[in-house]
Amino acid sequence: MSAPAIAQDPTPPPPTIPAPTTPPSAPATPTGKALAQAKKDNRRIEIESLRSERATYYANPDGKILRMEQYLEPVRVKNAGGDGFTPVDTTLVEADGIIKPKAAEGGLTLSAGGNTEAIKSKTGDIAAQIDAPRTLPKPTLNGSTATYPGFTLRTYTHLMPSSEDRMRKAIDGAWGSAADPGMCPERGVR
Repeated sequence: MSAPAIAQDPTPPPPTIPAPTTPPSAPATPTGKALAQAKKDNRRIEIESLRSERATYYANPDGKILRMEQYLEPVRVKNAGGDGFTPVDTTLVEADGIIKPKAAEGGLTLSAGGNTEAIKSKTGDIAAQIDAPRTLPKPTLNGSTATYPGFTLRTYTHLMPSSEDRMRKAIDGAWGSAADPGMCPERGVR
């Protein structure tokens, strides 16, 4: 014998979830956008919002991994407006009575002649100044070199000694080897 059938309510069908009509939007962060673009283009994309004086960040083509390239020396400096960067350029230019690199870290200025302030450097709250023993003549500029009669100064991306004493030794060394002995009364490096 068989058991009698018992009437049951039918099982409700599973709820239907409508299929998305638009693809999901790209992530809202600059990093998320760069990762999505790198995957789409199958190439490395720079994340410009993370750029600094000494580092560059990229989203890799796999859309998952970030790459950072870090440099010991600055490769770019903030532009005058402070809203972007410009590549380091140590070419010396004269403007407003001073000589300075076109684009370099650290507020370095050289004398344009007619005063004794050979070099000034200012970074944040720290400042250093080296004075010549007499009024400097107008220098000749050639690239990143300023040649004063009797000695030469060159700028480099890393010409920012960590102390005034080290800067003084560099200047005294240049004056000590100068053809004009009057430029360096001390005759030598301290």
